[in-house]
Amino acid sequence: MRRYFGLAGATLILLLIAGGVILWLSLPRVVSVSPADGAVDEPAGVELRLRFSRPMQPQSVLERLTIQPPMPGKFTWESGQLLIFAPEQPWPSGATIQVELGPGAIAEGFPALRLNEPHSWSFAVRQPRLAFLYPSDGAANIYVREPSSGENRYLTNMIAGVLDFTVDSSGESIYFSARNPQGGSDLYQLNISGQFRSSTEAETASAPPQPKVIVACSPAQCRSPAVSPGGDYLAYERTLLTAQGEAIKPQVWLLPLSQPGEAMQVGDAEHAALQPSWSPQGWLTFYDSDAAAFMVLDTQGNQQARFVNQTGQPGDWQPEGQAFIAPEIFFLDANVSSSLGLERLADSHLLMYSLPGGEPRDLTREEGIEDIAPAFSPDGTRLAFARKFLDARRWTPGRQLWLMDLEQQQAHPLTDDGIYNHFDFAWSPAGDRLAFVRFNQSSLTEPPEIWVLDLASGEQAQIIVGGYAPQWIP
Repeated sequence: MRRYFGLAGATLILLLIAGGVILWLSLPRVVSVSPADGAVDEPAGVELRLRFSRPMQPQSVLERLTIQPPMPGKFTWESGQLLIFAPEQPWPSGATIQVELGPGAIAEGFPALRLNEPHSWSFAVRQPRLAFLYPSDGAANIYVREPSSGENRYLTNMIAGVLDFTVDSSGESIYFSARNPQGGSDLYQLNISGQFRSSTEAETASAPPQPKVIVACSPAQCRSPAVSPGGDYLAYERTLLTAQGEAIKPQVWLLPLSQPGEAMQVGDAEHAALQPSWSPQGWLTFYDSDAAAFMVLDTQGNQQARFVNQTGQPGDWQPEGQAFIAPEIFFLDANVSSSLGLERLADSHLLMYSLPGGEPRDLTREEGIEDIAPAFSPDGTRLAFARKFLDARRWTPGRQLWLMDLEQQQAHPLTDDGIYNHFDFAWSPAGDRLAFVRFNQSSLTEPPEIWVLDLASGEQAQIIVGGYAPQWIP
């Protein structure tokens, strides 16, 4: 009998131990986090991902999750085990992000087991880099300026040269157009997600990543790529070429990126169309030359807006997506032109077209001025643009960089060198710097120059001579 009770007691102890092990194994745990703890040079738009060993009660997790510095964003769950946080705006460049999950988060189901241990990790956001084309007098390629060393390194090595490029909103891919042997140009995708993880000299000197062709355009020229805000579509200009290499009217095409699909022409098939771009809400915008208007379509081809415009010069969307600004010609009365001492009878004003419709608003509001090349700041409160006075007293060969406070409707110049033309304005993701190109209008053989202006200090720094088309990689 004593032996029986001894065996029973041992069995009970083993069962208790086994039950305790099973219970311990059933406790919710953090399986993985992304970005990894200690990661550096993460993109400014990177999402946070937190995976658990079992489905969790969402509110119990969110109540115990803190992010420093605080950032507005959207939380979503996948299968109850993966929590994803998508920031509404870019993380501060160069900042270290601290994430902490306190203990006590509750798992779904019975029994309601809790997360026993806190979990914390951190990662560093990379500084934005300036990409550009170089050289201006030969087959250009895409280069990038390293913020730590100030060195310029190449990202592409296309023998025939790159025509133009765009960076997607995540900073993970570059889409560009490059010449092909048939006299046209093809579109490429370049994945740069791992290119800025190290600043060591050896890696900086390593060979660039290999691009892949995503649109083979022979016998045509495909250029002006524009990727949608969500990275789902690529719009571009496609111009057919005759056997003699002459260009037939350009048209805008749309290629699905997130799922397999064929590229298709958008807009009126009989009209010339160019300058594809995207609104913040993912509407495709382009200029229809035959209709003399900017057309705004959703990705199914439904018209969302139409902005009548005679110039067709590039415009820009307000970051909130409620307004579009573009230059427009204003013809002056001959008497007004004469009184101002103008030889020309036309101005160029900046018009703000608001959704869903209505009369556009004139932001220039003065005669004898040529305003073009608008570029919104990331927060939408300021507008960079190029201005040139047309009257004899103030006329200069080149246009200057101006900045407008949109709330106060006041503008002032940021550059003052009349022989230089300033254009290709590009805001840094934080809105604290402006990159631009300047070109000597009095000596047309000189190459263009890329400069960066610090808006807080007013200091200007030359980045490179012979570069052009600057864009920031967030």
